[in-house]
Amino acid sequence: MKHLLQTISSCIAFLFVVINIHAQKPTFTANTTVPTYSNDFYFGSNPGYYGGYNNNAPNDKLIHNLFIRVGMHTTRPALYDYFLDQYGVNIRKDEFAYYTATLNMKELTLFLNGPSDAHRSTKVINCVNATTHNTEQFRSEVFKNLYAPIWDDSTNGVTAVNDTNYYAAYVYKVVKTYGSYIRFYEVWNEPDFAANGNVSLTSGQAGNWWDTNPSPCDLVNLRDDITNYVRMLRITYEVVKSMQPNSYIATGGLGYTNFLDAVLRNTDNPIDGSVASAYPLKGGAYFDVLSYHCYPQYSLRSWDNSIGGFKYYRHSDYAVQKVIDLKTDFQTILTNYGYNGTTYPAKHFIITEVNVPRKQYGTTDYIGSPEAQRNFLMKTFVIAQQQGIKQVYTFTIGDSKDETDATASTDGFDGMGFITISIR
Repeated sequence: MKHLLQTISSCIAFLFVVINIHAQKPTFTANTTVPTYSNDFYFGSNPGYYGGYNNNAPNDKLIHNLFIRVGMHTTRPALYDYFLDQYGVNIRKDEFAYYTATLNMKELTLFLNGPSDAHRSTKVINCVNATTHNTEQFRSEVFKNLYAPIWDDSTNGVTAVNDTNYYAAYVYKVVKTYGSYIRFYEVWNEPDFAANGNVSLTSGQAGNWWDTNPSPCDLVNLRDDITNYVRMLRITYEVVKSMQPNSYIATGGLGYTNFLDAVLRNTDNPIDGSVASAYPLKGGAYFDVLSYHCYPQYSLRSWDNSIGGFKYYRHSDYAVQKVIDLKTDFQTILTNYGYNGTTYPAKHFIITEVNVPRKQYGTTDYIGSPEAQRNFLMKTFVIAQQQGIKQVYTFTIGDSKDETDATASTDGFDGMGFITISIR
């Protein structure tokens, strides 16, 4: 009997491995199914970076102890491909177990990013510097082999995905190793971060993002075509959902509605983003959650002809309203493309970076004071819940420089932490 049970157990284990290896892409998309979210609202922070490994920097466990001391519920770490490639995929398993089991953090958000040099595209783009008018060259920031098949027949016996599609293989190993700790997967960090003013142009103006797709020269964090971003959304969706159908795929902290519009009007067709048999769906089919970033210090003024200058609204109520206004603007774009809960399922929202400075610098006109920051965050956490936003993450847990430091950045990002972390 004992041997029979061992045989049955071995067969079950074998079948599990076979099923896992031969897992195939899901039969649904976000155009048909978005998992409901019934968990509590959680707020957390980005861990930040404080000096680097082996430089007397606090380790990840110590940093996350601070999260609990200030009452946070969750965290937004990263697992870069280049980091896992160098140190091995299991390098952060103890830390993730510590966050969840010891610190009781929940519903973690992870952003996927950072190909190793061997996995990074070798594509080079030429861009004209708007100031110097010189031509500058930039290497693509995305993975190479994105258009290799996502799935294979697993005859190599390694993974269920095609290992020559480096991004698919990266997502697979992250989910397989860390998936039990993660609820939201963000695809890239700020893929719409802009290098020039084209992002601010309106329809009809040359170079605007409404009528034409953003140029790779516009996109600092991609340096590639937006169809490649849609491709990464698709790969992430298929791989994650094949293993964890109730996890959520999110955009990567967007800041601009016209970039979202471009995602929703393009497929992953590398030729022109059009619908084709191999590229049947546009970008909205491949994410469940609209993740966005908002730093309202940049938006607290408007031009007033009566005074021939700007009128300022440097107070926390207006700053919070700008955070919600941006959500409303994103929802308007989503609704325009049918993501309204009727034509297609509605998207969830999370905010994965937000704050205002704790100090106002003489060379800027941004809001900035300890009182403004405290009031802004308290109100944001409350109003976000009223607005149905599922999670909110502050920019970082610790100041990177003391607010009296003369070299602190004038945009205030050095002073957006809860705690000053001193590296000696």
